[in-house]
Order: sequence, then C-alpha cells, then structure tokens
Amino acid sequence: EGRNITPTPSTGVVGLRPSVERLPKSHFCRVGDQVYLARLPMLWSGGVLSETRGEALRAFGSLEAAQISKFAQALRLLTDGADGSGDAISASRVVGKFGLAYALARMTLPGGLGVRVTSQDLADSRPELSTLPLRSSLFSEVSYEVVIVSRESESDILARWTKHGGNMASFHHLGSVVGESLEFADLLSLPIKEMKETYESGWTTAFKSLPARG
Repeated sequence: EGRNITPTPSTGVVGLRPSVERLPKSHFCRVGDQVYLARLPMLWSGGVLSETRGEALRAFGSLEAAQISKFAQALRLLTDGADGSGDAISASRVVGKFGLAYALARMTLPGGLGVRVTSQDLADSRPELSTLPLRSSLFSEVSYEVVIVSRESESDILARWTKHGGNMASFHHLGSVVGESLEFADLLSLPIKEMKETYESGWTTAFKSLPARG
C-alpha cells in the first residue's frame, strides 16, 4: 500500500537468553555505564522518517541467514554472563522500527536516566549513514542493531564480543549513561521528566479518544 515494511530484527535476536525473566533490563539502570551498538548493517532504509516526508521508499543491502544466526549467537553469549562477566551487562534493546533515537529515548523512560551520544561516536558507529543529515540518520532503520549497556570498558567488551564470534558484525561505543537528560550530539538535549510527561499524556489522550463500547 505504499508504506514501509518495518525491519524485523526480532526474528534473529529473540531468544538471546534462556528465558525472558533473565533478559537484561531494556532501560538505563546505572549512571556511568557505557552504551554500545552491535550491528549487522546488511539492510537499511529511511524508514518512518522517509515515509512521513512522502519520499520514495527504498531499502539498501540484503540479508544472509547464516550471518544473522551468528550475530544472534554472539549476542546471546555476550549477555548471558556465563563467561564470568556476571552482571556487567545492565541493559539491552533491539533498535528496530523508528530508528536509534527512538530506541534510546524509550530506554530513558522507565528508570529516568538518560544517555549522552557524541557526534563522532554516532558517525563511527553507523558509517554507511554518514552522508545523511544527523537528524535523518538517527531515525533511519537498520534491520539488525542492538543497544548494549555495560560497565565494561570498550576494550574489555570488544574482547568478549570477538571471543564469542562477533567478528561478522560491527561493535562500537555510542555514548554513556548520564543523569536526567537525553543528549544527541549538538542536535538536541531533552529533560527525561518532560519526555515522560509528554509520553504518558499522549497515551492518556489516545485512550480517551477511543470510542466507548457497549
């Protein structure tokens, strides 16, 4: 119908842990933790942002089942703590629909903690999107991207990622967990409290607009 087909990273990433009860939390928990982006940049599109602009819908790249399987396996081994890393990983979230900015924003709401992302880290982590304006790249959709939050240094977690067979995908530092704001390079800085109030009021308005039944 002329609309984007949403990337579905969950098809290759569901089951990273033995049970959903043991999954790392999907929100920021500890100030000072480092935020990383594991990604398999095989297929990407302008996503919802392109759709709202009325632009032609295009996807770039292709998918390979074997690579996706290895990516999911490396993520499972990285996050399950069985290699002695314990609770080093405090949170993780599949990026998916609406892009990276949306995923990071959702990770701020439950715990009230934000993230600071620098323009250089953003450019290094998503090089194929470097020709796009920063705002566009933040909302571009890549099929297989996962945010990983850990107390580990970049060298330590990268060593574990490599050990667990993550060589087929890229793994980059993205930013750090901070106090009560969401900061994207020089583009924007939003107080978490205001974001949460806007989010909750939006849901309240949506539910009130639903037609009554019965």
